[in-house]
Order: sequence, then C-alpha cells, then structure tokens
Amino acid sequence: MQINTSYQLLSILESFIKEENYDPDPTIQLHDLMDLASCHGLSPVLYYILNRHLDIFQENASDIFSQLKTQYIQSSYCSFVQADGMWEVIHAFHKHGIELTLFKGFVLKDLYPLPELRTMGDVDCLIHEKDRSASHQLLQELGFECTLSTGDVWVYKRALLSIEVHTNIARNGFAGNTDFSSYFMDAMAHTVEQGEYRVFLPEYHMLFLLYHISKHLSSTGAGVRMIMDLAVFALHQDESFDWDWLFSELERLNLTASASAVFTLANRWFHLDLPVQKKISETALTYLEKYILSGGVFGFETHSTADVYLRRGFAGNKKSRSGVWYRIRLMWIYFFPSAEAMNLKNRPWLLPAAWVHRWYCGLFKRREHSLKVLHDLRSKESDTAKEEHEMLKELGL
Repeated sequence: MQINTSYQLLSILESFIKEENYDPDPTIQLHDLMDLASCHGLSPVLYYILNRHLDIFQENASDIFSQLKTQYIQSSYCSFVQADGMWEVIHAFHKHGIELTLFKGFVLKDLYPLPELRTMGDVDCLIHEKDRSASHQLLQELGFECTLSTGDVWVYKRALLSIEVHTNIARNGFAGNTDFSSYFMDAMAHTVEQGEYRVFLPEYHMLFLLYHISKHLSSTGAGVRMIMDLAVFALHQDESFDWDWLFSELERLNLTASASAVFTLANRWFHLDLPVQKKISETALTYLEKYILSGGVFGFETHSTADVYLRRGFAGNKKSRSGVWYRIRLMWIYFFPSAEAMNLKNRPWLLPAAWVHRWYCGLFKRREHSLKVLHDLRSKESDTAKEEHEMLKELGL
C-alpha cells in the first residue's frame, strides 16, 4: 500500500514539473496520498493536479479535497507574503550597497510551472563577512527580529518570512571529514548578477544542492522535495552545462557516490537521463528510497537526533558494535563529540570549551530534548540504525 502510494505521488510530481497530463487511478487511497504529500510539503501540488479530476473520485473524497484546498490556499498566501517580503529586503540591500546572493528555495521555485506551489520554510542568502553588521542593522530596521546571532548563520523572522543570512554556506562532519566549510568559503566568487541580487553559477549551485542533500541524508534524512528540486534544476540546464567540472568537484569532495545515488533515484522517479558516475547497489538504492519516502521533508517523520548517534555507534572496531560496548560508545559520542562533529577541525584546542557549552545548553536550554535523546540511546533498537549505517557507508556518508 505504502509503496503504491509513494509511486502515485511521484507520478503526480513528475506530471507537474514536466507540465504533462496526469491520468489518475480512481482506486487510489486519497487519505494515504494526502498524508504522504503533507509530510513532504507537497500538498499544494497534489491538490493542483488532482482537483482537475475531482469527478472521477467517490463522493466521500470531498472532505479530503477540502483539506487539500485549505493547504493549497494557505501555501499560496504564505508564498506571496514571503516573496513580497524578500523583494523588500532585496531592494533595501541593493540600495545600501550590500551584496546579496540568494540560493536554494527562493531561486529554485521560479523554475517550477507554478512557483507559489513550491513550499519554503525559510529563505537562504549569503553575504560577505564584512557586511554582517550592516546587514543586521538593516534587517532590524525593516522590522525583522533576530532569533539567532551566533556562528555563520544568523536567523531573522518577520510574520511568515524567515531568513537565514549566511557568511559560509557549508559545515563539516560527514563524508570522510571533508572540509566543506573551507571549500565553500569563496562561494561569492562563483556568482553572477541577476538584477538587484546575485545567484550561483549553475554548476556551482548543482554542486551545492548535492552537498546539501548529502548533509541531510547523513543526518536525519532528506525529503522528496529536495530530489524534485534537483530534477527541476536539471531540466532547465542546456548543453553548455559543464558536467565534467561538476563530477571532478564531486570527486574532490568525496560526494561521487552520494550524488550517483541521488541522480539514480531522480532518473527513476522522474524519468530523467542524468549522468551517473558510480553504480550503487540495488540494496542500497532500495533502502535509500525507503529512507527518503518515509521520512518527510527532513526525515523527522521517522528519525530523531538519537538515530544519528545510533548509526555513529556502528563505526570503529567490531567490539563496540553490540551489547553494552555499543551503548557505552553511544554515550561517549553524545557527550564528547569529535572536533569534526563540532565543526572545530581547524581549532581543536577549543573542543573542551565547546563540550562545556554543549553540556550547559543540554542541561538548561534543551533539557527535554536531551533527556529524550539519552532515553533513546539507552533503549532504542539498533537494527534499523545498522542497516542505515551500511547504506550510508556505501554512499560515502
């Protein structure tokens, strides 16, 4: 049932991004389909496609279509508010001479047949480090509240619009401890002007999207929307796209295997012909497909922070992969994460201070979350984590 529902949803998404006719199956389980679409942030697309065929479904589907219509309207309204607010920000930054690069959702949504149906939790943008203070002041003047002001990503919110302002777009901690942070440090040098803001060059944006998907796969998960974004982006590239450069950089970043797996799924789901550099086993692909389809937008439907640690517990020597040694290893990883996991590979001397800060936040700021993670680390079954570890290991993650 779940597999059939998943492939029905993928067929609907393909018809949407390719602007093709969709011939619905009148026996489809609409409630299951709505639940699956909802957890992936795809309800607006589902309503847009199926509403044309309302007459072929049974009368008792009216409640489901009513719910889908509500989500469709809410999503469209949210999209318009986000776009209106972002254009205010873009104009203001341009006027004050602050170079602004936009990437991911805000740029990708315009490639969709109906941009307002591509849901978006926040808008990602990149500025120069030297512009952090001016950017902060300007956004506050525009009525935004800064809810996070540490590290490379500061977060600002106003009504339905949330903006993540980056000075570095990547972090480390996966794929063989590749130094993604240093690699993407010069991201501004790989942009072109697009009116009052800048965007990444196509190959660089594709590379970043593959990095971003891989990062989430190595954590709690990546949803269907991320793969669909990649498919839509690929559909809009022409023969000038430099695949050789992309593949050489993927190899340099140890992302060839994960990119090959993602491209393979995109080809199967949306009937594309993306080039695949490395053959991935059917076992890994089957598990990856299940991992993505069942997890929702960021995998939170089926996974939590504890699952990441459960998987990490299978790394290392065989003695630490079962029984009491496995649980001890989990606790050690949780309380004393490595410099790479703490994004301190180049500043390992800060690790003890980072541990103390982590313990303080876990005890006083995230107590409930921390207690749940510790409970899961002590009691959660490890069979699924072991299978996911093997799958991600083949993907180089």
